[in-house]
Amino acid sequence: MSIERSHDFRFIYANGFGLKLSDNDIGLLLTNEQFVGTESIISYEGYVIMTPRALKILATILGDAVINLENKIGEITIPPETLAAIKTVPVGPSAS
Repeated sequence: MSIERSHDFRFIYANGFGLKLSDNDIGLLLTNEQFVGTESIISYEGYVIMTPRALKILATILGDAVINLENKIGEITIPPETLAAIKTVPVGPSAS
């Protein structure tokens, strides 16, 4: 097996997410929220398209990673209002 980076590979920092579901594919929007004074600015950083099967694999990997990390550093708490705010982020631009 040969593994290489594509010519347009880049690192993306994301602290917010949007999810678009359909029977055929899943869209995962990566966002970055920054505050300038009291104004919140959300930048759309990238959009990942995957199959439902790939989503389930990713969810399993991420769930295991959270469990392992919390075993090392303690519980990661997320205030309910933070989760509510994340769920209202518009998915925005299409993948095209």
